[in-house]
Amino acid sequence: MGVADEYLLPEFLQPWPTPRRATPLPIDASYSHGKPFGQTQVLWWPWRTQGSVPHTVLLFIPGNPGLLDFYVPFLNAIHEATAKSSVAILAHGHLGLISYVGGDRAYLDPSSVMLPAQIQAHVRLLDDVVAAYGADTRVLFVGHSVGSWFIQQVLKARPALRPRVGAFMLFPTISHIGSTPSGRLLSPVFRPPWPRAITYLSFVVRHVPLSVLGMIERGWPCHQLQVLHDFLQAPAAIYSAFTMANDEMETVRELDTAFLREFAEDLWFYYAEEDKWVGEQREVVLRALGETPVSASETRVVRGRNEVPHAFCINHSEEIAAQCVDWMQAGGFLRLDESVGGVDKKSF
Repeated sequence: MGVADEYLLPEFLQPWPTPRRATPLPIDASYSHGKPFGQTQVLWWPWRTQGSVPHTVLLFIPGNPGLLDFYVPFLNAIHEATAKSSVAILAHGHLGLISYVGGDRAYLDPSSVMLPAQIQAHVRLLDDVVAAYGADTRVLFVGHSVGSWFIQQVLKARPALRPRVGAFMLFPTISHIGSTPSGRLLSPVFRPPWPRAITYLSFVVRHVPLSVLGMIERGWPCHQLQVLHDFLQAPAAIYSAFTMANDEMETVRELDTAFLREFAEDLWFYYAEEDKWVGEQREVVLRALGETPVSASETRVVRGRNEVPHAFCINHSEEIAAQCVDWMQAGGFLRLDESVGGVDKKSF
């Protein structure tokens, strides 16, 4: 039985035309947003029993550049740990990045990859998920970095999803990104004309072999080096990522304390011990959480375990997956009558 027969995709997804990986999971697919936005990359892990709706759909939104293949080890670990529960996982990439996996290589208009368009894309996919599985299925958002900010916007757009929704905010950049140490350092190269100029430079670095990338990014697994290599061969994706980053610097500013008050009981946070993409904003968020009906400790805030970095998906996927599974159990996102496997922590 082939992958397409054994693991049926939801009707709102389109199967990827050619195989991209040797393993049956995740299933590579795309989601069509129509003109002028085109397609986004999607990865799908089905729930255990296809004859019923899932208890939970985990909807993952990445950071920037939002290369979903970086997160496969992380989401695989969650899938394996929840294999005895009715959990489906759907990872949704950002607009403008699909060329790095061999999709349309055309440059999108900047307005089609900026934050308002990205929010619209994530809301539209959420609407299809809710329509497909109905009121009996819970929706769990998991966002990394600016993906957490997108989750914030999506929840504000669809507040009626409460109380069957939750959100895990991993290394969240939800306020004043441009004022963080990394934001101050890199924001100049995100501004025009640098995004277009850097895409021209990519025609040179795209030919750098994996062995050289391994010398530059020491300690990266081969799989993650390959993802970076694929990205460097996709000038349109690089342009989109830099254009979106510039909009982040300009748009993600004041902390939305009203959102934190409204959704405090639905949020979980994971912060690094030191994170140059978050900086002092971590303490700002924690102070704001302390003023909500649910205190910071009750809102499930984890800080700085084992020096896990902002880019956790490169080498610390299993540890963050284990934390997410713990939260899933505590938050009721797993069926109570089914046991849950553990996440292998040998590499922690």
